[in-house]
Amino acid sequence: MQFCQQRRKGSTHRFALQAFSLVEAVIAIGIVSFAMLGVMGLIPVGLSTFRDAMSTTTRSEILSVITSEVLRTDASNLSATNYYFDERGIPVDSPGDQRRVFTASVAAPTDLSTTAAAQRVVIRISSRNQPLLTNTCSVILPKPVDSL
Repeated sequence: MQFCQQRRKGSTHRFALQAFSLVEAVIAIGIVSFAMLGVMGLIPVGLSTFRDAMSTTTRSEILSVITSEVLRTDASNLSATNYYFDERGIPVDSPGDQRRVFTASVAAPTDLSTTAAAQRVVIRISSRNQPLLTNTCSVILPKPVDSL
């Protein structure tokens, strides 16, 4: 049984073999910093893409709500009107409501042609947050039988 530690030939100190040198630490920090810079640069792009995707989803939900209401209403009773929605696509009562973000304008139905048995209703959805972006969609409605 040995009570003394044996030293290897050519070995200096026991801890010298286990530690990192300053150069290795600086290189490792540089590599991590370079990678983090790329990740941080992608955050604004990801957030703007997420915001645009949420806006598109909300606009499609609003269009679905208005389209179902237009299809339930008799085409002869439709008139131009505005609907107001919050940022999640939930209807709000008035244009002065602080929660209002989206405004959907429904135009009065117009005939597709003089002999057509259908009418077109135009729906425009605009946003208070993105005033330059307006989505326009059309819904084709059958004319009431008595007006043919």
